[in-house]
This record gives sequence, C-alpha cells and structure tokens, in this order.
Amino acid sequence: MSGGSAVACAREAFARSSRALSVEHDRPLGPMTTYRVGGAADLFVSCASTDDLDEVARVVARSGVDVLVIGNGSNLLVSDAGFRGVAIVLGDAFDFVVLVRDELRAGGATRLPIAARRTAAAGLSGFEWAVGVPGTVGGAVRMNAGGHGSDIARTLISAEIVDLRHATRTTRRAGQLDLRYRHSNLTPCDVVVEARFALARGDSVRSEAEIAEIVRWRRENQPGGQNAGSVFTNPPGDSAGR
Repeated sequence: MSGGSAVACAREAFARSSRALSVEHDRPLGPMTTYRVGGAADLFVSCASTDDLDEVARVVARSGVDVLVIGNGSNLLVSDAGFRGVAIVLGDAFDFVVLVRDELRAGGATRLPIAARRTAAAGLSGFEWAVGVPGTVGGAVRMNAGGHGSDIARTLISAEIVDLRHATRTTRRAGQLDLRYRHSNLTPCDVVVEARFALARGDSVRSEAEIAEIVRWRRENQPGGQNAGSVFTNPPGDSAGR
C-alpha cells in the first residue's frame, strides 16, 4: 500500500474508532522539536491512556501507515516536507516515577532530568547522569542514551513495549534489546511505555551534589537556547565535538 493510501486508510479507521481519540490532521511538528523546524504530520494522535495506545496500534496494524513516535523532540529533525503518516505522543498517563526499594519504574513519557532528581532525592544512585539529557525515558531506552560516563544499559532491567505494527504488548529484558553505544534493536513502530531500572542505595546529599556538578559543567561547556546540542555519535576513540 502506498504512503497516501495507507494514510487515507488510517484516517478512515480513526474516524470509525469507538474511542474518542485526539486525532489532528496536518499538525505542524516543528514546534514539538528542539530544532523548531519541520513540516506537518498527515495525522497526529495524543494517547491519553494505554487503551488509546492500543487502539492506535490496531489502526496502524490494519492500515500499514508509517509511524513517528515523538518524545521530548530532541535528536529529532523533521523534513520541511512533513511526515507522511501518523505521529504519536504519549500523554500524562505515561509520565510517572515509582520508587520501590532500590528499583525505579518510570513511564515512557517521563523526562530524564525529573527521574534523575527524584531518584537522587530518595537516596538512590545510578541515574544522576540523566539530569543532563533532554529526553524521555522511552526515547532514551530506544537509543540507549547516555552521558557523563554512564548510559541506560548500565541499570535497565526491562522495558514494556507496544509494537504498533503488530498490535502486541510485550515486556523485554534488557539483554533482549541489543543495547550498545546509542543503539537498541527497537524499531520505529516500538513504543516504550514503561521501563524498570535497578539502582543502588546511596546518599541523597552525595547524589544531589553530583547532579549539581553535572548541571554546572553543562552550563559552562554547552550553549543554552535553541541549538542542535550534542546529537552526533562519537567515532571510536574520539569525540564528535572535536
């Protein structure tokens, strides 16, 4: 099925859906990215609940429409021609932090800096590095985001994944995700709705001091405002910045 036909099929399926989904047409995507550039998506859906996401998965599976999952909009450059397909964002139901003993559970839409500060305040160590990464937990799992000497793979236990192409929901262990430097085996149709991390019992004062130092370093060494940020992968043994 061609891109246009798949979009038309998806548009019709959304119109027939029994759920009151928030579906928009020709939604500009530029304002949703840190670059602030880019065209519109043919279809745009904000998923307020897991039931909404499951319905979107059914539409995607039936229509074969292309999918763009948007987290915090960082590391995302949208063509001025727009996106021929359906763009998806996760709503507040996917933005949560739960701390149980030495484990962090976080929703796919949770901002990494928030998770870092919450775990530090609770005296849990291992997620401080994430305070400087302007992304969401879902996006971070998909690309194995990292910085300041650590990454997602260091502490990830498992991730709950919705495969939009096949309308399935699975929980995958970290070892099943092929996590390497800025890489996983997740596809553009895989949505991380929740992730679990194993942290270490530490000291809140020490963790918060480490967070403060990371924030200080980034302010002194990286420009603020609207910019491309640190988005290029480092070549072996060297830095992209150099």
